[in-house]
Amino acid sequence: MKARGRRRSPRARRDGLTLLEVLLSLTIFLFALVAIGSLFTTGHDLGAAARDKTQALRLAQSKLAEVVSGAQALSSQPETAYDLFPGFYWTLDCNANGVTNLWDVQVTVTRKREHARPVQVTLGSMVLDPSQRGTTVPSQGSTGSSSSSSSGTTGSGSP
Repeated sequence: MKARGRRRSPRARRDGLTLLEVLLSLTIFLFALVAIGSLFTTGHDLGAAARDKTQALRLAQSKLAEVVSGAQALSSQPETAYDLFPGFYWTLDCNANGVTNLWDVQVTVTRKREHARPVQVTLGSMVLDPSQRGTTVPSQGSTGSSSSSSSGTTGSGSP
């Protein structure tokens, strides 16, 4: 006796994936992998730019502090390389203000990077000419000495 049942056509049977489905899913996966890889590269580049900008800001603050303290001459300087920080360059722009001994000072620090835009930070401040400020150290020209004495009385008294 022959069992009567429904026969399935070979096309309706789905035991696995077709080659076309495998290739399509592999293509989608590879495109996603390339996109994630480019995100990592972009993130690395932005992180490097942020690091360079922070370092440039620190160097600009340091150079401005040198100007304020008088360690750096209060005169405009052309682009000069930092000895200890390769790739970083600084310029100093000093302009006399309308007020005597008051200067507008701008320090610009630039980081020149290969295959990327340079990072540039400009820091400005009004600076009092360090050579005109007073000092707490006595000048060496004065040979006189001054002394002070105080006298006081001690005693007992009744109120």
